[in-house]
Amino acid sequence: MNTFSISEALSFGWTTFKKRPWFFIGVCIGLTLVSVIINGAVGKLDNSFLTIVVSLALNAFFTIAYVKLVLGGFSSPEALTIEGLWEPKHFLNMLGAVVLMTIIIFVGFILLIIPGIIASLALLFTTLLVVDRSLGPIAALKESYRLTKGHWWHLFLFTLAMAGINLVGLLLLFVGILVSLPVSMLATVFVYKKLSAQSSPVPQPSMAASA
Repeated sequence: MNTFSISEALSFGWTTFKKRPWFFIGVCIGLTLVSVIINGAVGKLDNSFLTIVVSLALNAFFTIAYVKLVLGGFSSPEALTIEGLWEPKHFLNMLGAVVLMTIIIFVGFILLIIPGIIASLALLFTTLLVVDRSLGPIAALKESYRLTKGHWWHLFLFTLAMAGINLVGLLLLFVGILVSLPVSMLATVFVYKKLSAQSSPVPQPSMAASA
C-alpha cells in the first residue's frame, strides 16, 4: 500500500520553514500571546458556561489561523500574509469540527486508551479539510477517516516523531518550540497532501472510450 515517508515530511517541513522563518516564528508568538491574554481575561469570569463558549470560539479562531498558515506554507510560503490567516466563512464549521473531535476523542479515551488513540489518528486531518476543501464538520470527519484508514500505524509513528521533536523544542528553554512547532505542522500538511493525492478516486473510462 502506498503511504508516506516520515523523513521526507520532516525534510519538507524544515525546508519550508527556512523560506520564511521569522514569519512562522512571529505568527506562533503572536497567536500564543493573544491566546494567553484572552484566556487570562476569560478565566476571571464567574460564568462557567460563558468561559467554555469563549474558549471553544478562541480555539476555532486559532485553529483556522494555524491551518491557513501551513496550507499557505505548502502551496506558496513566499505569499503568506497576516491578513490571509483568517477566513470568517470557516468559523462555524471549524467550531463544530473542534467540538465533535473533542467529544469523540474524549469518549475514546474514556472507553479504553486504544480507541482514543485510533480516533485521534483517524481525525488527524479534520481541521485541514474544513479549510482546504470548505467541508462541514461531519463531512470533514468522514473524509479524514477515509484518508487515514489503512495508514494508522504509520501515522502513529509519525505523530510520535512530531511529539518527540516538540518535546526537544520545549526542553531547549522553550525557544526551540518556536521552530519545532511550525516544522511539525508543515510536516503534517505534507502528509495530508500526500495521502489526499493517493486517495483520489481513479477516473473511470467513459462508455465511448471503452467501446
